[in-house]
Amino acid sequence: MIAFSGLALLLLLGALALIPLGLRAGDHAGDVLLLSVEPHVAPRGAAVTITNPDHTPVILGMSLRSAGLRLRLESGTYVRLRTGSTAPELRADRQARVVVLDAGETRRFVLPADPRLGRRAELVTVVGQHDRLRTVHRLVELPRPDLRREYARDQLREAGLEPLER
Repeated sequence: MIAFSGLALLLLLGALALIPLGLRAGDHAGDVLLLSVEPHVAPRGAAVTITNPDHTPVILGMSLRSAGLRLRLESGTYVRLRTGSTAPELRADRQARVVVLDAGETRRFVLPADPRLGRRAELVTVVGQHDRLRTVHRLVELPRPDLRREYARDQLREAGLEPLER
């Protein structure tokens, strides 16, 4: 009985050690990986580096949104597998950038943040693979917004003028 309890405890500790390494249920060896997510100052947003180690290309949709409660409870990152989902937040028109990442390719993207977005944002990466759809959610600390400057730029653009960049 003691040996069985010890083995069960060892298995539980091993599983808990693997979770932060990304070996969660549903992950596969060739899945797209978010290598780094960093705040980006100009334009205000996030710089994202993604790699596709698989032998087939994938379609990526990426956007920055307000950080949800689940993201805060899941310690800053979580992955969802979508099967047969047609949720509106997954559509291409809801993404800031939609790209195809070729097999074995690593690329860096800069995603702009909405001026109304606070310091904590949620990076949502929708990964369309040949056999499934995954969403990767990651917490991002954005640079502080300069709301006055952004408001002035928006006002100039609405008036049909181009703001002077320094």
